Amino acid sequence: MSFLRRAAASFKSYAACQGGTIALMYALAAVPMFAAAGSAVDWSRNSTARANLSSALDAATLAAASAENLTSAQRIKIAEAMFMANVDPELGAKVSFKIKDGFVEAEVDADLPTTFMKLVGFDDMQINIENKVNLTD
Repeated sequence: MSFLRRAAASFKSYAACQGGTIALMYALAAVPMFAAAGSAVDWSRNSTARANLSSALDAATLAAASAENLTSAQRIKIAEAMFMANVDPELGAKVSFKIKDGFVEAEVDADLPTTFMKLVGFDDMQINIENKVNLTD
């Protein structure tokens, strides 16, 4: 009988002990806090890449639209060259240009690999930008 009383007393003392509770709470809270901070870093990288791609696509479509006395194929070559000159090749962006109905139409797609968001299951962030500019005659 004394064994059961001692076991019950030991269990009560362990249950009442709170010395490591705060450390455990911080350890459990650290995971979502680091995931949120990492997501902010990856989102910032995505926003920067999106702005750079958008700027390069704007420059390319405006260069193609403002070129005078050129065929559609020549305008597309100018647009492709301008885009490639203004974008980081490591982004792996896929760009397409069309001359259609008096417009230069452009679209770029890129998959930006994540750094921190991989830890919560997101390997990349997709970027898609479309642009349409009137041709000048």
